[in-house]
This record gives sequence, C-alpha cells and structure tokens, in this order.
Amino acid sequence: MTTSTESASFGPQLFAFLANLRANNDREWFAANRARYEADVLEPALAFIEDFGYRLQSISPHLRADPRRAGGSLFRIYRDTRFSKDESPFKTNTGMHFRHERARDAHAPGFYLHLEPGGVYAGGGIWHPDTPAANRIREAIVSDPDRWRAATRTAPFAGTLALGGTTRRSSAFRPGSTATTSSPTTCVAGTSSAGRRSARRSRRRRTSSTATRRSARRRAR
Repeated sequence: MTTSTESASFGPQLFAFLANLRANNDREWFAANRARYEADVLEPALAFIEDFGYRLQSISPHLRADPRRAGGSLFRIYRDTRFSKDESPFKTNTGMHFRHERARDAHAPGFYLHLEPGGVYAGGGIWHPDTPAANRIREAIVSDPDRWRAATRTAPFAGTLALGGTTRRSSAFRPGSTATTSSPTTCVAGTSSAGRRSARRSRRRRTSSTATRRSARRRAR
C-alpha cells in the first residue's frame, strides 16, 4: 500500500472561508460561495482524511478514516437548528471524527480534529456516551483508580494533553453509583492544552456573534 505525498492538506484559504462564513452565515451567501467551500474546505478535508487513514492503521487498526462526502469521517457543515435558539444554518468550523470500526455515530471512541479560525485542536476519547457505556467507564475507573491516575497524570499524557469532560457532582453522583466526582460522566477525551484554550476562545466568539445577530434582527423588526 502506498501513501500520499507529504504536503499540507489545509491552507489559509480554509480559515479565510470559515471566517467569511462566520460574518455571512446565511444560505444566500453560502450558495454564492459554494465553489469556494468545495475547493478550499471540502476537498482538502476529504484529502486529509484519506491521507490520515494510512497513518491511522499503525496507531489503531480498529479506528477508521472514511473519506466519503456524506456519512464518513467529515461532519456536515449544516447545523441542526430544530432545537436551537441560534438559527444560523452553517457551522463555522470543520470537524472530523475517526470512529471505532463498530461505531454507528459520533458517540463512540475515536479521535477528533477541529479546525476553526482561532480554534484548532485535536482530541481523543468518547463524546456523550450512552448510559451503559458511561457506567462501564466509571466502573473501570473506580475498580482501578491507580491505573487511571497513571494513565492521565503522568507522561506522555500529562504535560501534553488535558483531560476534558463533565465532572459536576449532580451528574457524577447517582443513587447506587460508586463513581466519584473525578469520574467522567459525559465525555472522556484528551485534547492539547493549547487546543483547549483556543476552543474556549472560539466558544466566547460564537456566543458574542449569536448575540449580535439577535440584536440586529430585533432592530430590523
């Protein structure tokens, strides 16, 4: 099996498009700039997924890099606004999830790559596992806490990656549960420390941008 040439998959054009989309998040603008999206975002992302697939096999043979345009590793750019107060139709980031071979959706173990102006990070773990999976994670940690601490608080994890997840007491403690507040309840993931900081900045910008759009709509009325 051959690998692709060593060349950058993403350029400044990807981030420029996403920045423009953030400022013009509507269907009319996107339709007029769809060719840019496909050339600067979609095709480079699919090429990266295909290239990463060769390397992923040496990291874990059970994780998959699927370069299909729909239903593969690349998340859709369209937002699900059915239950959201933010009616912006498009995501302003590019996300890729390299899931376990037995996974059916994003709620499965794997790696994740997030590309956004001012917010680039990579992570690994499981996102919003269902109740049986979350219970098994907690039980495994409680049954061998020393192994968990060694895996997450020493090199090579510690100092390079940061542990993320929901650790609120209200969700960590349930009747009959032996989990502690340090046990993950909805997410076990490792992300780079710099990535975590940039992700927080991105969330603040999205919140500010959403408030600005709402204010503009109220003035228009």
